[in-house]
Amino acid sequence: MFDEKITTAEYGQAGRATPIEYAAFLPTRLRLSHILMVIFILSASVLAFAEYHRRAADSTVFESSTLSKERIASVGKRNVEQETTTQKSLILDDLETIKLNNADPLPPRMFESLTADQLCQSASTGCLSPFIRMTTLLSTAPNYRLATCLVHKNMSTLMLNIICYLLRGQKFIEMGRSLLKDSWDTSFCGYEKCFDGVDPMLKSLQIGNLSEWSLTMVTREPIDRFLSGFIDRCLRVGHKCYGCGSNMTCFLEQTYYRARLYALTAENNETILPDTTRVDRHVFPQNWRCNLGKYYDNYKFIEYSSNPDTKLLQDLIRVLAEQKVPQSSIDYITNVLQSGRTEHTTFTSKARAFLEHRLRSSPYLMELLVRTFYYDFKLFGYLLPDLVSMGPNHFQGGNSTPQ
Repeated sequence: MFDEKITTAEYGQAGRATPIEYAAFLPTRLRLSHILMVIFILSASVLAFAEYHRRAADSTVFESSTLSKERIASVGKRNVEQETTTQKSLILDDLETIKLNNADPLPPRMFESLTADQLCQSASTGCLSPFIRMTTLLSTAPNYRLATCLVHKNMSTLMLNIICYLLRGQKFIEMGRSLLKDSWDTSFCGYEKCFDGVDPMLKSLQIGNLSEWSLTMVTREPIDRFLSGFIDRCLRVGHKCYGCGSNMTCFLEQTYYRARLYALTAENNETILPDTTRVDRHVFPQNWRCNLGKYYDNYKFIEYSSNPDTKLLQDLIRVLAEQKVPQSSIDYITNVLQSGRTEHTTFTSKARAFLEHRLRSSPYLMELLVRTFYYDFKLFGYLLPDLVSMGPNHFQGGNSTPQ
C-alpha cells in the first residue's frame, strides 16, 4: 500500500524505543498514521483507567456519602447565603415593588368567542403541541422496581431524596440527611441510578417487563406550576427571566414564544434536542418530559399539592406499598412530609397572592396560559379555566388587587 518500506534493523531499533521515539524511525507516509494510532491507544488507555476508577467509586456509592462533610457544609453555607441575599435584594412581600413592575395595561383576548376547551381544536390558535421531546431524568430504586421522572417545580428534589432514602435506608438517616432540605448538589446519592430516558433505563437495568415496575411522575396544576416557577426563578432567585425581570405578563408571553420555537425546532430534528435554559425547564409544559409520547400509558401520575395530607400523600403511599416498600420506611416518609414544607416553597408569600389574582383575573393572560399548557390540563386531568364567563377584558391591571 505504501511505496516506502521499513528495514529489519529499523524495526529492531523501534522495538526498543518509546512510542514517540518509535515514530521517528518511520518513513514520512507511515509516521503520521502511527502517531495517530499511538495517540488513540494512549487516549483509550486514559479513558479506560478513568472509567475503572469511576466504576470503583460507583461500587461504594451505597456504603457512604458521595460528598465529603466539608463540601456538604460548604454548599449548605452557600445556599443559606444565597437565600439571605436573594430575600434582601427582592423581598417577596415587597408588594409595592411587585405591583409597580406589574402595572402594565393588559390587552383583550385574541379568540374571545372560544371556550378553553375549543381553543386548541384548531391549528389557527397556535396552541403548543403535546409530547414534544425534551430532556428527561428518571431516578430509580431497582431494589423496589420503582422509577420516578423528575420534573422541575413538581417536587423533583423531594422525589430524588425519597428514591435516595429507599436506596440507602437507615444510612440516609444516620448521615443526617433530609428529604425536605437536601438539594440537588448535596444529594446523598448524587445521580446514582439516574437515567436520561425510559429506554436507557430499560437497557441499563435489563428490564424485560416494564409492567413489573412502577413508573411514576408527579404532575402539577398548570396555573399553580407556572406561578411557582415564575416566583421562584424571577423573584426569589432573581434570574433575568428572558429579559422580563419580575414582569409576569412579559414572562408568560416569552415563555409561550420560546416554547413554541423549541417545539418547532425539536419536531424538525429527530436526533438532537434544542438547548434549554434552567428557566425553560422550570416552566415549559410538563407533558414534554418523561418520554410521555411513548410511555404515557405506563405512568402512574401523582398529583402535587402544597398540603401533604391530601391526595398526594395517599397516591405516594399506595405506590410505595404496591412496590413492597417496608411499612417502617413508608411511615418515615409520611412523617417527614407532614412535618413541613420544602425550602423553595412560594405558596404562602404575599407576592404569590397578588400575582395569582392578576393572572386569574385577566382573560388575556389566562387565554395565553391555556394556549401554552392546554395539554397539561387535558393529559393530567386538571380543569380548564372558564374563559368565556370572564368576558373579553375583565381585568385591566393596576388597582384591582387583594390587599
